[in-house]
Amino acid sequence: MINLKVNPSFKTALITLLISAAVFTSCKKNETPVVEEPNVPEYYADRPVNVQGTVEVDSRKVVFNVWDSGQIDGDIITLVVNGKKVISNYTLTGTKKSIPVTLDNTGYNYVLLYAHNEGSLSPNTAALSIEDNTGEKNLVLSANLTSNAAYNVVVN
Repeated sequence: MINLKVNPSFKTALITLLISAAVFTSCKKNETPVVEEPNVPEYYADRPVNVQGTVEVDSRKVVFNVWDSGQIDGDIITLVVNGKKVISNYTLTGTKKSIPVTLDNTGYNYVLLYAHNEGSLSPNTAALSIEDNTGEKNLVLSANLTSNAAYNVVVN
């Protein structure tokens, strides 16, 4: 066995360096998940989900605008983005309601419309636009009391 004399301050510095390296390598980077396939659930709140289309955006930071573009008939909705309610029990009007959202994923995300009622005219229909850094995409989602509506939102 070799007996080396080590300066105590060097020993402390070496231990600190080793602990720092261990902590650094165990920390995860805050990376955005990449989802390469549609991730819309088959059911939401015990109702099947009908995927009504796919829209592409160029940024994870978007603004969803929702309104009743037809006859204002008292439709009440909840909008869900990737499993999180972004607006709940909202009565649609003719004025756009803006909802800024940062999408969770690069690749596939989804927006889902849950109808609390069908207003005075069936079905519950909501106009939805998605603004990103390239402009605005306009969609229409249609749901009823037995099924939900959804769109895939793909971040390029």
